[in-house]
Amino acid sequence: AAVVHIAAWVGMENVLKFFTDNADIIGAVEYGMPNRLAMPEVPGFCKIAGRLFNHVSESHPEITPSVEQFDKKDVIDEFALSGVYQNKRPGTEVLDDDVDFLRTAGFLGTT
Repeated sequence: AAVVHIAAWVGMENVLKFFTDNADIIGAVEYGMPNRLAMPEVPGFCKIAGRLFNHVSESHPEITPSVEQFDKKDVIDEFALSGVYQNKRPGTEVLDDDVDFLRTAGFLGTT
């Protein structure tokens, strides 16, 4: 289950409900954000993040969630996705922000 795709389908405000209602069919979790923004840049996600992280860790302890960020030059431009993803930041910068967000939320180690 990828947050970016679920949010496009049901809206960010219903992502947590989707995860809880469909827990029995979720086998993977990917925290990529709409428009390939960093997690802290998506206010709707910030509102549900803690509850979603807790739900995933409690309901799916066997799953290691991933984060997939698209780099502007090597993915968005290369595959002509600028009409879908307008984020212009390098994917590594977005990933750094995501790691900081996850660490602050207590879902990564301190090192």
